[in-house]
This record gives sequence, C-alpha cells and structure tokens, in this order.
Amino acid sequence: MFMITSEGTIENIKMRGPDKLLEDEVERIIKRLPQMTPGKHLGKAVNVPFSIPVVFKLDYLSSSEFSFSEVDEAPIFPGCEDAEDKRACFNEKIQKHISKHFNYPKAAIDANIEGRVSTMFTISSIGTIENIKMRGPDKLLEDEVERIIKRLPQMTPGKQSGTVVNVPFSIPVQFRLQ
Repeated sequence: MFMITSEGTIENIKMRGPDKLLEDEVERIIKRLPQMTPGKHLGKAVNVPFSIPVVFKLDYLSSSEFSFSEVDEAPIFPGCEDAEDKRACFNEKIQKHISKHFNYPKAAIDANIEGRVSTMFTISSIGTIENIKMRGPDKLLEDEVERIIKRLPQMTPGKQSGTVVNVPFSIPVQFRLQ
C-alpha cells in the first residue's frame, strides 16, 4: 500500500510479504513510478491511498514437462492420429471442442460480465487433462471454462526423445455479449 499525495508523489510505502527480499523489490518498483496527476475531490487535490497485490511466482517446467511448441511429438487429439500436421489438427480440435461445449452462464449474462479467460492445463504423460488453472474477469466465466476443459477427451501423450512427457497447454476463451 502507498499514498499518492496531493502533489502527485508516492509516499508511505507499506507492505507485508513473505520475505524482506521480495518486499525490497516491490518497494524498488513502486519508487520508480512516475509523478502522478493527483486525485481530486470536489475540485481540490487530495491524497489517495492505493493498494496493489504483487505476486512473485517461480514458473518453470519440470524435467518431465515440455511446452507444446517445443516438444518433439505434440499430444494427439483423438481424430488427429493420421493428420499431416498433428499440432494444427490439435489446435483445430480444441477450438471445435470449446465451441461445441460453450454455454455463456446466464448469471454472467444477467450481470453483464464479459472478457477473456486465460486457461492453462497439462496433458499428462498418460494423456489425461490435469492441473487446470484459469485467470479471468469473474469466477462465473472461469467456472465455465473449467467445465469445458474437464470435458476434453483422453489424448495420446506427447513425447520428448521417445519418452512420454507432460505437456502444458494454454488457450484463451473469450466471452463477449452481443
């Protein structure tokens, strides 16, 4: 948390994090923010408290994971076994699966919620869908994407140097009201 003063400067940086090293990095970043146009209330410049979460995450592939674009043999979606370009067929089948099973949640329509849900999941070394993660504008939309992804069929797993491996895959799903 910090204060954007009535002069547009940053003051009173306060934070609570898991480690002093991470807190120091966040403070360094916040101190590099440019001078701001101050907030106003009833035409007068005022101090504005501001809070933003900063997440530090180690995101790496384990030795048994290879990204979809880099794995020697990409996972094979059912029906793509004889395709000349199995990756392109995989992408096409994923898109068709999403379109076929897509239902805009009524509660999201009623609340006028739209936006993009980014999802990432792993096609495991046994071909099952695991470790589904999502980030979107609302839990209603995230839940719908999770429902769709959980309905994906078992796949032929990807291979790296002839060995079956886990393959993370990510895809955005757009929710747009007409």
